[in-house]
Amino acid sequence: MTSIIEPTNNPKPNISLNLWKCEKNPFQNMTSPFQYILNINNINDFDNIEKYVYDTCIFHMKNKSMEYNKDQYTIEFSLLNNLDSFKVDYYKKTKTYPVFSIILFLDESSNPIIFTEIDIESYKYKELKDENTVICLKPGKNTQVVFDSSKYYGIYKTNDNIINTTILKINILNTQMNDIPMYISSKNDYEYISLNITPIENHSNYETLVYKNIIHSFLYEEPKKIFVLDNILLKYPENSQIIINNTIKNYNDIEYLLQKYGKIAYDIYPFVNENVDLSIIDFEKNQFYKNKIFQKMLSQDVCYWIINECEKLEWETSKYQNYNTYLNIEKIPSIMNFLLFVSNFWLIEIKNIYDCKNVTFCINDIFVSKFTKEKINNNQNHDNSFLTMNIYLNDTVDYKDGEIIFENDNEKIEIYQSDCLIYNGKKKRTIGSVSDGVKYVLVLMIDIIV
Repeated sequence: MTSIIEPTNNPKPNISLNLWKCEKNPFQNMTSPFQYILNINNINDFDNIEKYVYDTCIFHMKNKSMEYNKDQYTIEFSLLNNLDSFKVDYYKKTKTYPVFSIILFLDESSNPIIFTEIDIESYKYKELKDENTVICLKPGKNTQVVFDSSKYYGIYKTNDNIINTTILKINILNTQMNDIPMYISSKNDYEYISLNITPIENHSNYETLVYKNIIHSFLYEEPKKIFVLDNILLKYPENSQIIINNTIKNYNDIEYLLQKYGKIAYDIYPFVNENVDLSIIDFEKNQFYKNKIFQKMLSQDVCYWIINECEKLEWETSKYQNYNTYLNIEKIPSIMNFLLFVSNFWLIEIKNIYDCKNVTFCINDIFVSKFTKEKINNNQNHDNSFLTMNIYLNDTVDYKDGEIIFENDNEKIEIYQSDCLIYNGKKKRTIGSVSDGVKYVLVLMIDIIV
């Protein structure tokens, strides 16, 4: 499922990433994993691999205003086919972290890499906020990323066909590492690959992901697909940095809904999560996507009574995009008491027609909307309710036009006085403007309690 995600203006998280492009490297045809310490005493006899690693380190240290000292720093490098789990680079024997780390991506198409702000202490005691931030990097071939590997990071597999992501990992250490073998030069006579590293302009892309604690999912749970994240990543080209602001607000897990409601949870799920793209819903099968029309929900006399009571008061500018002017029934106690009474029966009937008797509905708002003569507006917006009830209060002879057209539907929906149209409030629709006369609609915004 894809996601409905709004960009945010949240500040950049405290994760420092710098991206660089290198034209060539000596690791292109290597597949077997290894881990070595660079023998800095052999600098005059460096082969291609040693020279590339050394020059890369010196280059990035200078960019950090650091000066290399062989007595102070150790260079460890390794070739990895994958990062199966999220990790920090912590060396238990020395109880140290790298000063900084560099990753070179060697594949044409690599899986994204996720960088977090979580350190070992936070991980150990699960000090993870419900709302947190990660950076997703979509690396291109021969891209280098410089980062702080004392925080958890790892490869995220978006494509099952990509078995491995081959990377060269370089750690700059400020301690000796006696348990890692020293690299032995191949003494090759190949022409050296000149180091040509250029910066990649950093365009930070901000996204909000409505999901349970995503860092918890990465660090503690079995690796699995996070479809909403997949669809965010699909939007961006290679070498994009996507800052994901993860929130649990309005998140409802499908497993929880299944336990509570059974199979009907699959029909409920797309409409109780802000991170689901409705365009992928099977409209024919999802019962909550279908429009329902009921005749004679109110008597004609009651309809005119409601209109007359509303006209005694001053109409207000509506806070809803699909309704021009409105009047909340809270301002008319007699109407409010009547509608609260009859709406209990309406909710029972809704449960019957949607075959969801164990689902709990609540009415979030009840108001009357007044449509007057204006230019027909065919823009489409949604109500953002789980269900919306529209009961037309006056006769169609009182106005001209006023039909509603839903997104993905070809037919115009026109109903008559006292009839009720029930539809999913997440569906985009036209306002139903009138070109002449006045149209009155009683509206109930209904949500589901999950």
